[in-house]
Amino acid sequence: MNPVLDNLYVPRVWFFGFYSRTRDPMRWWGHCDAWGVTKDDTWLFLDPNRTGLHVEVAHVAEEVEALLAMRIQCAEQIIRYEIPRRTWSLPMMAPGTCAAICGAAVGLRAWTPAQLRRKLLKSGGVLHYENTTRRPGSEAAAPDGGPYGQS
Repeated sequence: MNPVLDNLYVPRVWFFGFYSRTRDPMRWWGHCDAWGVTKDDTWLFLDPNRTGLHVEVAHVAEEVEALLAMRIQCAEQIIRYEIPRRTWSLPMMAPGTCAAICGAAVGLRAWTPAQLRRKLLKSGGVLHYENTTRRPGSEAAAPDGGPYGQS
């Protein structure tokens, strides 16, 4: 049995977090990140931001809970996406924005977080969480420029 073809190590459920826009020119369109869970409950956290592509892998329950809590606290919306990865799609052609990189993880092409949000919902994603205390344009989510305490 080939574990790659069996999708043992590929996240079966993806979550996409969308964060508020700020006055910072690097976040005028907002920010997004993605995280997913595999069959054996290993979590992959993918955060493409201006300092690079940050990848965290967590398996211990306490670590996973801490990483999820950070994202849920700061996210404006979270979309749950269980659609299997597309086996064929055009290559990622957009500039390396956070939305382009997160969308490429599930075979979608997008340039801005708003465009990725629309494509996820249109192709079967479900709004999993919405923070009603945060309004678009609020800067409360990013006191130091990062979406959840990291720049």
